[in-house]
Amino acid sequence: MSCSKRIVMNAYYETLLYGFLPKIFVLGCLSMLLPSVSIAQLQDADVCPIQAMETFTISNPDGDLCFTLETLEAIKQKLLEALKQKQPPENYVHLVRETERSKPMISKGDVRIGAWQLISRDNSLLLERQQMPRASRMLFFEAPLVWQDGQWQVLSVDVVRVKGR
Repeated sequence: MSCSKRIVMNAYYETLLYGFLPKIFVLGCLSMLLPSVSIAQLQDADVCPIQAMETFTISNPDGDLCFTLETLEAIKQKLLEALKQKQPPENYVHLVRETERSKPMISKGDVRIGAWQLISRDNSLLLERQQMPRASRMLFFEAPLVWQDGQWQVLSVDVVRVKGR
């Protein structure tokens, strides 16, 4: 398999892992990107899926912070609790459902719980969920994290309005 096909196939696996899109939609998009390859060939292709890592360390002024898949699963549960407390609930039910189905993943410096990405900003950690597709005005969701009583806590889930470029 050529390098470009391998990159596209890794993107395919990453998309499936994050759970953003149905498999048949992703395969259809890939078949347009790789016109010489049929959907059946993509389904049966011998590819190297993204290598998931077990741990991830973030350097912080207070010391290094180590995240494991188990840690991320615990943070996911705290995130779900925070989402279920948001009002009005009908505005957040889609995020609850999406997050319930998502799996934590650590890959090449990218730490995610489904569509939520762990980022560091201004010496603090937060989970950020960006709106897709991009628009001139977007709503991002941010969930600040703090280490408290020996475990990670989600302080809140905030809506942030972002202007596109």
